[in-house]
Amino acid sequence: MDNLVVGRRLVRSGLGALVLTVGIVACSGSSVTLKTIAPNDAEEGCYSSGISGELVTDPTAGAAIIDPTGHRYLVTWPGSWTGRRSGSEVEIINRLGKVAYMTGTQVNLSGGFSFVDESFIVCGLEPITP
Repeated sequence: MDNLVVGRRLVRSGLGALVLTVGIVACSGSSVTLKTIAPNDAEEGCYSSGISGELVTDPTAGAAIIDPTGHRYLVTWPGSWTGRRSGSEVEIINRLGKVAYMTGTQVNLSGGFSFVDESFIVCGLEPITP
């Protein structure tokens, strides 16, 4: 290939990356729909189990957790909690309006597994850092 063709391809791929970056930044602060449970169900009681792993974004549930074995579980949050974009990550906002968790981080979640859909149901507690 001559240098002109190679140069054009680099410019095209660079512009594609720039457009993607601008799109991600433009979405920052926008609302993210989380998988939730009725507010009182998750905030008044708690299972005695927990899960640790990497919190990641999920297109259907807002967030999922990948445990140390590599298994991915959707996360079900208390109903009063919300999500919002922060760059390419999702911030999980608790009922007090504070960021409780953020995707892209290692977390320990308290709660238990749903018998209905095998998601992990989080209690309405503050995060416990690993």
